[in-house]
Amino acid sequence: MRGDLNPDAFAVDRWQSADAGWTFLDDAGPLFIGGLTFSTAWSGTLWLIGHERVDALNDQSWRKLVRQTRTVVSNALDPANPHARRRIDAHVMSGWPAARRLVQHLGFEHEGTCRHAGSGGEDFEIWARVARR
Repeated sequence: MRGDLNPDAFAVDRWQSADAGWTFLDDAGPLFIGGLTFSTAWSGTLWLIGHERVDALNDQSWRKLVRQTRTVVSNALDPANPHARRRIDAHVMSGWPAARRLVQHLGFEHEGTCRHAGSGGEDFEIWARVARR
């Protein structure tokens, strides 16, 4: 999702979940709200909502976002973690190349595309990272 971050909608629902979540702020407010929702006992879903201002992020800020997200995903896939999952999914809007680059940097693999799956008819790419055994 991109555009205005409406904390009264999707983000608050995710933020109030018991699973991992984080917010990336700049002087104008939230740039990203993201997290990891444990969908089942064996899988989770990585989610991220970004404001349009994200396109102006500098390299240092992108590195911070990648580092934070990588830590959360790696911990969730670590078999030594009592809350470990075997699989983490990420659904990426096809029209948001920065999100695609993020999941690629995190080691996710593209599995396919859901055509016209968004509320506005957008295509969504399905990406996944599976724990090493």
